[in-house]
Amino acid sequence: MKKENIKELTDKELQDRLEQVQKEYVQEKIQHTISPLDNPAKITLDRKLIARLKTEIRARELKCDHQVEGETPNLWQVCQQDKEVPRS
Repeated sequence: MKKENIKELTDKELQDRLEQVQKEYVQEKIQHTISPLDNPAKITLDRKLIARLKTEIRARELKCDHQVEGETPNLWQVCQQDKEVPRS
């Protein structure tokens, strides 16, 4: 699944897809432990897909949390806001 396809999914579809891929990943790891898989590279691909899905979910969370008056700040602004500590 490509990055563009992931961005088109709704939040619910992202969560469902993440759960599905995680279940497949665990099953493949177990099967590979018992007997070698025909395509062991699929384990790596699934792990990367899980990371992509989690990244998109987190990016959407940050976008919702940091929206200011209809504007979306860039990532650098968000990081700077998080680092600011009130001085007493």
